[in-house]
Amino acid sequence: MNHARASRGYSLIEVITVTAITAIVSAIAAPNFVTLSARYQLTSAAHQVGFDVARARMKAIGENVYCRVVFATGESGHRYWLERSENGTTYTVDGAVTPLPLRVSLSSLPSTIPTYNRLGLGTGTTVISLVNTRGETKTVRVNRLGKVAIE
Repeated sequence: MNHARASRGYSLIEVITVTAITAIVSAIAAPNFVTLSARYQLTSAAHQVGFDVARARMKAIGENVYCRVVFATGESGHRYWLERSENGTTYTVDGAVTPLPLRVSLSSLPSTIPTYNRLGLGTGTTVISLVNTRGETKTVRVNRLGKVAIE
């Protein structure tokens, strides 16, 4: 009968010990999750930018228009959007403005705007550099033919 009474639950010492071990393991693991999160956001943003630049090229070919991707920085953060033109000189915004994730920004504005004519040929090689809060960078390179490489 004493045996049944002793095994009815956990003692206070056991609960405190398990709680302490859990707290220590969480304190060790939490910084790793933050690091991974920043890295994944950077990689995801680079792939999204590359996809949208390729989408601009496909839109230019598919809709027989000129298309470009414009990047901007300012008080409202780092963002980009697609623009289209019937004649290649007057552009209008086509779709929504896409903000970069909070911990990702443009390290500098691209020197050339990725622009595609009706045949899908670009104006030249464009380099878009992204950086996260940890200083890690990803570079999106787009050549004249629209090939996207993420480094």
